[in-house]
Amino acid sequence: MPAIAGSGRKRILFFPLSNVLGHVTRTLALAEELDAQGHDVYVAMNRTYSYIANVLPPGIRVLPAPEMWAAATQSFGPIRHYREGITNDRANLESSGRLNESELRRRGRRLTQMVERDAAIVEEVRPDAIVTDYHFTPSLLPLRPRTHVFHISHILGYPSFYRRVMGADFFPLDSGHILVPGLKDIEYWRRGAGHAGIDRRESMCGVFRWRGWQRLPTNDDPPPRSDVFLFFGSTGNGKEIVPWLSRTIPGRYRVSCIAPGRTGDLERFLSSTDVAFCHGGHGSVMECILHRTPMAIFPHNIEQLEIGRRIEKMGLGILVKQPCGQLSGRDLGEIIEKLRTDARMKAALEKYSGLLRRRNGPKRAASTVLRILADARS
Repeated sequence: MPAIAGSGRKRILFFPLSNVLGHVTRTLALAEELDAQGHDVYVAMNRTYSYIANVLPPGIRVLPAPEMWAAATQSFGPIRHYREGITNDRANLESSGRLNESELRRRGRRLTQMVERDAAIVEEVRPDAIVTDYHFTPSLLPLRPRTHVFHISHILGYPSFYRRVMGADFFPLDSGHILVPGLKDIEYWRRGAGHAGIDRRESMCGVFRWRGWQRLPTNDDPPPRSDVFLFFGSTGNGKEIVPWLSRTIPGRYRVSCIAPGRTGDLERFLSSTDVAFCHGGHGSVMECILHRTPMAIFPHNIEQLEIGRRIEKMGLGILVKQPCGQLSGRDLGEIIEKLRTDARMKAALEKYSGLLRRRNGPKRAASTVLRILADARS
């Protein structure tokens, strides 16, 4: 598309959490949409997923930026209690913030580096809008009054967990406009009082699917048909749980997987399996719903526990409420059969898959960003 002339052409600067694949790809989905509409797009990220940056459209400029260590960014708190209840949830939340002094100093030094580099990037680009996706240091910067801040963030997960327990949003989601890659019926769970007016700064957009998977070179053969697909993303203990599940799932089931540490388009696998086993990250869950694949969620942290609770209550999957090592092959077989045969679950997946497919998440989000920028000028 030709570049937009005059004041209609915007400079949009993205800061994804660049060592977590799901955050990177959903950010790039929106970045590519704005680039296709003729705007100037910049993405600040480290080299963890440089092979993805290499296949971006030529109009998108990638700026090197440091990131917090993966171990610090890939968990939202260990699970101390699986059982629901405000006392247990508060204990889970409190445990997620406990760090020793040495780790606090270590993270503080890296945070200083991040703030300094991000400040230099903002000064260089001088954007009309900054869009973060869990890389939050730009919110610490003294920005120009006309620079608008947006956050790509799901609500279901750590945000809804924190909101329910603390009665408020955590920094920096307590300011700026949130672009939600989901549906209202899924994202809002037990929404309590004290959030009057929140709809004015949260826009439900739909799934942000990155179109660049098809541009990545691959020599992989199409995955074989399977009964169970194992995928545990980049934020969990996939290196331990995938081998354990592969050994423990009864031999009568055909099992496929994305090996821990590898990446790929989930669509090829989800379209050729009956059941999915995953940690329950937001992006993984949305892909399962989109492809009408019933899922068993083995949560690794409190964000995934929160998501799993909601998915189970909506009849879209099963939440495993105990450490996987306590399960037997018989237990796993019963989970698989429940997922394969539950007619209500199948109907629920059909319903919400249809709703997701009717929304172009990146296009809706781009429209929201541009509308807010235009309104600010009028």
